[in-house]
Amino acid sequence: MKYIFTLFYLPLFLFMSKPVFAQSSISLGAKAGLGISIPSLAAKQSTNSINYDLKGNAFYSAGFLGQYTLGDRLGIETGTVISYQQYSRMDLRNSLGSLFSIDSSIGIIDRQVPIQIFYNFNHPTNPYKYFKVTSGLSIDWLEVAFLNQSYKNLFISKYLAEIRIGSEGKRFGKIEYGLQYQHSLGGFHQFTAAGNKTGDAMSIKYSLISFNFYYFFFNRDLSDN
Repeated sequence: MKYIFTLFYLPLFLFMSKPVFAQSSISLGAKAGLGISIPSLAAKQSTNSINYDLKGNAFYSAGFLGQYTLGDRLGIETGTVISYQQYSRMDLRNSLGSLFSIDSSIGIIDRQVPIQIFYNFNHPTNPYKYFKVTSGLSIDWLEVAFLNQSYKNLFISKYLAEIRIGSEGKRFGKIEYGLQYQHSLGGFHQFTAAGNKTGDAMSIKYSLISFNFYYFFFNRDLSDN
């Protein structure tokens, strides 16, 4: 799976961008997102040899991204994103606070480096708006937080796909918003307890959908005059 991006997306990127190498632009901006796990049962915990199913609650993310666009259509996006996902045990009563990750007992911090290819489509009626489709992979460093038991950090990879609506601002930058799907490659991934404590472990399978808002405050045309 780790060669999918190289073998498929790179040749596609070079082929589709061939006619527009003379035109290019860069954008820098920030991202904020809110999402949920799909399905809600996406994690498990073992404590003292007792297994518990965990329910995923609200998912929050924020980050800094950069885009390089060839022409007005094709480009690549990367940056750094930090997200926070909390979980609660299925056998305990869930509150409204747990749903929004306010009083959930288990949290996972995800430090992500996404690399995505995107393609822009014209809006049918508004020349200052456009549709964007993105697809790519990410490298994620996961850390379990807010538990008495310490777990070793975990590295995983995810597949990313997103559909956005964008608006070209003349004075105040570029705005994009849309729905993103993330899915961890390789099924369930297991955190091992620090100190090799037997019987304690936590496993997670990321399958998330989120609504994201992007504001690109720096936009520069690099096209030849």
